[in-house]
Amino acid sequence: MKKRIVFVLNNLQYADGVAKVLVELCNFLDEKLFDITIIPIYRCDSNFIKLLKPHIHIQKTLGFYFRGLDKIVNALPIRFLYQKIVGGNYDIEVAFQYGLATRMIANSTNRNAKHYAWMHGYDEGLTLGKEYPKFDKVFCVSKFNEERLRRESDGTVNVDCCYNIIDESKILEASKDEISEDTSQKPIFVAVGRQTPEKGFLRLVDVVSRLKKDGYHFTLWLIGDGAEHQQLVDKVSGEKLEDTVKLLGIQSNPHKFTSRADVFICSSFSEGYSTACAEAILLGVPVISTAVSGAQEIIDDSQCGMVCQLDDASLYDALKHVLDNPEVISTWKKSLETTKLKFGAAARGERASSIFRDNK
Repeated sequence: MKKRIVFVLNNLQYADGVAKVLVELCNFLDEKLFDITIIPIYRCDSNFIKLLKPHIHIQKTLGFYFRGLDKIVNALPIRFLYQKIVGGNYDIEVAFQYGLATRMIANSTNRNAKHYAWMHGYDEGLTLGKEYPKFDKVFCVSKFNEERLRRESDGTVNVDCCYNIIDESKILEASKDEISEDTSQKPIFVAVGRQTPEKGFLRLVDVVSRLKKDGYHFTLWLIGDGAEHQQLVDKVSGEKLEDTVKLLGIQSNPHKFTSRADVFICSSFSEGYSTACAEAILLGVPVISTAVSGAQEIIDDSQCGMVCQLDDASLYDALKHVLDNPEVISTWKKSLETTKLKFGAAARGERASSIFRDNK
């Protein structure tokens, strides 16, 4: 018989990175072995559902969200919410997102099911610390956070690691699209992500400005949008960096740019496990990352690139090292010809599938 699995999360929509991770996971799981249901508590984008394979069931709950709705819903008794939203007779119940989903599955009344939670970032201060020990297992998406949760919970949580699945075939195909950007000013650095404070793009531009003043020539492509976008525009203009920093905005296909870059940069102050870095690795592009969660794992597994400390000076030194030693890029890319296979769907998907297949 197929194992019946339910995944509960906040929203099923394009803007939610957790939803995209769930799509890759559910699409990978063998439909001959698993009967899969997804329950989004709030928004449920009908166009986003089309990304899922037809056999995957969607059970809508509210279907909308407005500011403060989560506070209203969270004020209701948790067992009542579980019965109304989840309820069904599942073999495996998965809280795939922090917050209400985690609280509900932690307080499940289904004694015959296995109960799992996914921690995509990190629950700073362990605000749901009383809930995690109730799960059969809590999965972090990086070994760094797995070890941190085990340590900070004093061993009371059964914790493990499961990396996110990335369908490299889609990425590789998308990377073939043409671009109109000038690629003559090398090396080309690229950074992709929400332009918000935790991503560190403003300080990355400061580092670039310093490098340019020191006489270095290169190009930086910044892809994305967000709360800091206008500040980035103003900073690039104010520092007269238009010939070096290219703000390319939101791109439906960032992979076509990343694949033509020499080095991918993660300048973040915090990450769970950078999917953008892993995607760059799959495209054969080495990574320079600040010492956020998962960064050292990415570099160790790929055997290329480097990790620097979180401060601006360390990020400057890392980029300067590449500019002073451009031959290192070729060495890194040579390593990636084989090591990038560790990041593919075949390797990481089998690990994820085994969690649900062998859950005794």
